[in-house]
Amino acid sequence: MALKLTLKPGEKLYVGTGMIYCDADAIYNLYVDGALPIVREKDYLDQAHADTSSRQIYLAIQQAYLENNFDAYRESYFRLTGMIIAELPGAMAHVAEINKAIAQSKLYNALKAARKLVQFEDGILPEGQRSSHWQGFTA
Repeated sequence: MALKLTLKPGEKLYVGTGMIYCDADAIYNLYVDGALPIVREKDYLDQAHADTSSRQIYLAIQQAYLENNFDAYRESYFRLTGMIIAELPGAMAHVAEINKAIAQSKLYNALKAARKLVQFEDGILPEGQRSSHWQGFTA
């Protein structure tokens, strides 16, 4: 069964190392068949906006996911997680959740867990809370 994505006019979608954008004047349905790494525009973080430790971790995982190559980001990821745990010990549960997903080679799940880490560092997700409505980076 194909994944159905609904794109708004001008919305971007990152697929692997490429980008697709909706050039239509109306909502467009896109169907994706196969196991492709996909990140919606609202969830995509560019280098210029990776201005906190959690966002740098999110960026590393995002790039590893899109490139399907965690090994290229392994050293950076573990350096950054060490830094955030030293700065913000309450982040340990979130880092553990990310590590579990990485150990299972589930980089999309690691990316979702990294969203919670970003929210936690931003003060949106209180310590111990496991879920929150994600607004994305462009909201």
